[in-house]
Amino acid sequence: MSKNMDHMFGKTILVVAHPDDEALWFSSVLGTVDAIVICYLNPHGKPGLGRARQASLQEHVHKNIVCLGVDESGVFEKGLFDDKTVTEYGIEVEAGKKRRENYRENFDVLVKTLRTTLLGYTDVITHNPWGEYGHAEHIQVYAAIKHLSERMNYNVWFTNYCSNRTIKLMSKLMSTRRLEYVPLKTNAMLAKEMMAIYQKNGCSTWYEDWQWFDEESLIRDNHDTPGERASGQRLPLNCIFMPVSIQPGKQGWRSRIFGSLSPRSR
Repeated sequence: MSKNMDHMFGKTILVVAHPDDEALWFSSVLGTVDAIVICYLNPHGKPGLGRARQASLQEHVHKNIVCLGVDESGVFEKGLFDDKTVTEYGIEVEAGKKRRENYRENFDVLVKTLRTTLLGYTDVITHNPWGEYGHAEHIQVYAAIKHLSERMNYNVWFTNYCSNRTIKLMSKLMSTRRLEYVPLKTNAMLAKEMMAIYQKNGCSTWYEDWQWFDEESLIRDNHDTPGERASGQRLPLNCIFMPVSIQPGKQGWRSRIFGSLSPRSR
């Protein structure tokens, strides 16, 4: 890790769901973590996209990168997350029986594989429990990391991004937690370099007009405090506006940035 972060992190690994997540949501640590793990590779029914992702990872800006190669389950929630039920393996999804089964089974695959991959690390950075803008597989990766942390005794840190689709779920999940976070400057230059590789290989699935925030925060995942409700806590959020029925990668939709919902930390 960079020198100004040594006091906060030890041997640190970044674990993300899909290729490009590391550049979109974690640019502040993209070039400084000890290793990066990408969990899913092949999109459901799109083998060509998987091959393009694999080619991109061979050109990755970080030299210590591991791809677990798990097949995506094919679930993708299109509505608001206000009424979604969080589960031990991720979140309840509205999909066909086979895709729901794939999603459930992928949790077991992630836990089994990550148990070895995360050995020796003191800090694991990953997605937040509401999946940034509400991606069920982002939530599942968090669930697997959280599950293993209770046995492997590493610190879990997650990103502060959310959207209009997930802000109520975020509020519900965070209302009983003791919050500790560290604000970091984003590295848009490095992130754009990586996104250019994905775009060149035809596997970028995010909005073409995306603009990085100047700063993002990593939140330490402390245990809930049963029977208590936290009040008056500061929580910086990088919040984006997205259509309720979202189609990342489709031209015409624009990513509207709300901006931080908390004053800058001193």
